[in-house]
Amino acid sequence: MQAQGPFDSSLDCLKSLTLDGRLSSMNPEGLCLMEIEDFSALEGSDWASLWPVVHRPTLEAAVAKAAAGSVARFSADCPTARGTHKHWDVLVSPVHDTDGNIASLLAISRDVSREVYVASERTLVARELAHRIANLFTIVDGVIGLSARANPESRAFASTLRTRLGGLGKAVAYVYGEHQDRVQGRGNTVHGLLRELLDPYGLDNATSAFTLSGQDHSIGPETVTPLALIFNELGTNALKYGALAMPGATVHVSTVVKDEAYVIDWRECGAANVVVPVRTGFGTTLLDRSVNLQLGATIERSWEPDGLKLRMTIPVSRLHG
Repeated sequence: MQAQGPFDSSLDCLKSLTLDGRLSSMNPEGLCLMEIEDFSALEGSDWASLWPVVHRPTLEAAVAKAAAGSVARFSADCPTARGTHKHWDVLVSPVHDTDGNIASLLAISRDVSREVYVASERTLVARELAHRIANLFTIVDGVIGLSARANPESRAFASTLRTRLGGLGKAVAYVYGEHQDRVQGRGNTVHGLLRELLDPYGLDNATSAFTLSGQDHSIGPETVTPLALIFNELGTNALKYGALAMPGATVHVSTVVKDEAYVIDWRECGAANVVVPVRTGFGTTLLDRSVNLQLGATIERSWEPDGLKLRMTIPVSRLHG
């Protein structure tokens, strides 16, 4: 019995294409995956014609890129010959002859339908969880509001607590909610979360007192909560006592990756007669514990005449949770 080559023995759908994207051959497993009984009926046809119309420009661009000597990759859905819905991860690469010239193209299509389905189900569950958490936050917020009306002396504390809950609610929505419709592959990032949390202050608007710059970095779900608590606290304090409470003052947030650490600088500038706290409040204690215990990070802070200067250093390895 003749030994099978890689083309015939692969468990993926392999197709040999001409330089203009026409089908020359397909491996046995590919015929099975695509539910094709007779390849001769397809031989010489345009590969893109097998795909839904919406994906054909992507196919054509991939073929052109491979024919020019590069490797192209894309992911898209395409039904089989019998109409079975499947999702494919596709790699298109040039094949060179013995003289080094591009003689044909090789398209490798992997059936990732199961993975896509599982990811979709996970997203639905996550969104349902986010919806339930949001409802819980709303209920708790309402209970706090009712309690504060009945006890006027607790209104200041209640207001602060409701603000913190609001920040956590935004963080949950960012990780599990509608923001999951972002461009595939980008995921959650530090800057994305900060923009969500600091949006009420008009971040990066022409007239905003807030700016954000520097290197972004991806983050995991477990990192989001402590970061949300920290920046919600900083924003609230700046609005009450610091730069955001004074006309013309600004807050600059900058980030950088340095020596396996992610460094976040919070700098308030242009404020006048800032009152330095004489004792450590509950918010600061909460902030420090979140940083130290949940992120393994350190905080350096100094109160300057024009506002708070704070540096938070987080191990990059802890950003993904």
